[in-house]
Amino acid sequence: MKKRIRKAGILLVVFVAAIFVSSLFMNSGVDDQIIDLGDPTLPRISFQKEGRTVNALAGYVNEMDVTAMRDTITSLEANGTLQMQIEEFGNKITGVEYKVYSLNGEETYLEGKQKDISDETILLDLQKGLPDEVSEAVLEVILSMEEEQVHFYTRITRPDELSLKECLDFAQKFHDAALTEGNTEFISQYLETAEGTTSNNLANVDLKSTQEAVSYATLKPQVESVYPATVKEISENVTSLELRYILSAENTDGTKQYYQATEYFRVRYAKDRMYLLNYERNMEAYMRYDTIDRSNNRILLGIGSSQKQLISKNGGKKAAFVVQDELWYYDYQKSNMHKVFSFEGEDYRDSRNNYQKHAIQIMKMKNNGDIAFLVYGYMNRGKHEGENGISVYQYTASDQKIEELGFIPTQIQYDMMKNDIKKGAFLSGSGQFYFYLDGAVYQVDLDSGKSKILAKNITDDMTVISENGMLALNQSKNKMKV
Repeated sequence: MKKRIRKAGILLVVFVAAIFVSSLFMNSGVDDQIIDLGDPTLPRISFQKEGRTVNALAGYVNEMDVTAMRDTITSLEANGTLQMQIEEFGNKITGVEYKVYSLNGEETYLEGKQKDISDETILLDLQKGLPDEVSEAVLEVILSMEEEQVHFYTRITRPDELSLKECLDFAQKFHDAALTEGNTEFISQYLETAEGTTSNNLANVDLKSTQEAVSYATLKPQVESVYPATVKEISENVTSLELRYILSAENTDGTKQYYQATEYFRVRYAKDRMYLLNYERNMEAYMRYDTIDRSNNRILLGIGSSQKQLISKNGGKKAAFVVQDELWYYDYQKSNMHKVFSFEGEDYRDSRNNYQKHAIQIMKMKNNGDIAFLVYGYMNRGKHEGENGISVYQYTASDQKIEELGFIPTQIQYDMMKNDIKKGAFLSGSGQFYFYLDGAVYQVDLDSGKSKILAKNITDDMTVISENGMLALNQSKNKMKV
């Protein structure tokens, strides 16, 4: 086997942290496991900051490892309160609790219950949640309903001398200017475009791109939906945040094409001006059923990353591929394009369906088109809604059905598990599922649910991974384990 270079990679991982698998739970048998995702049902919370809604959080039905819940940060008000909004989505909220932990999860600074929950907007009193010597902590909000509890997590910090409003205003102004004709002067003053740069690649844009590319060239998109800003990091002068939104534009034939775009800003505030320290925008088209060029046996993917998961069989006449966290199957002979799995459904604007904390990984594909694949991370809807873990699925091409072979819950959120899952996941013909997490290789029998650790303390220089996900572990000079 050779070192694996993923031609189907997604995005480079930002960081890897401690991961562990808890309470392995497997579904034995597949008699009634034809997948029906249904609609999302859980409530959601967000926060009001500087007149804006920020940090819309999805809820977990199980407690998570607080040390890993670092995706957002929310600053308190000067009096130590935090204005929280609850979107019930038809649920009856019977109680609101909150806890504040140290970043390492070893100390609990504050526990409380909200007495008045009659309004959708609640003021949490967290004044005692940050001791004098502590600048940052983790807030857990627990919403109780009639039959279950839902857990939400964000980091919190003091409001002292923060420039959040100014940085949010600037990011919004830059975002609007890029979408509006005639704003080239405002955009160009922040770019670092090298002389001679001509690329107008709209899929990946940064400060070194051309002004034309940052302004969407000739696409002229319309904004269909905007999600609340996500604040990633915040200090006295510098704020990092993300804006995510859905765009549409008409193709040459008048068909409306949808796109998802994510903008990352790192902004420094000064009294005399704003500094854009970093800017990145990733944009990708959603697949449509009519994007087949059958005469040339091609699938037209449109704007997006050139690195996608793709497996083909029968000389390219059958193919499985992942675009925008949706798994598709293409059969050339039947001229058939089928969406195998998607949390997003047909309306990409639904923010609960379109919560991007999961990914799909194809493990293998047979000549008849059957596909074994994983969905890992946060489960947006379906019977595992609100859980975090790994679902193992089997797709049967002949009847276009998928079955869940097993589900493995984990306490660590998607951002901190995705790199490990990409390194190795393999399903054998006898129903043995192998995967790599936090320096260990696990084996799970999908029929019995029994699991074991095959190897621990695995480093990158000890592993070789094949194209279909099989791992070879170099455990000593003269011993290789496959």
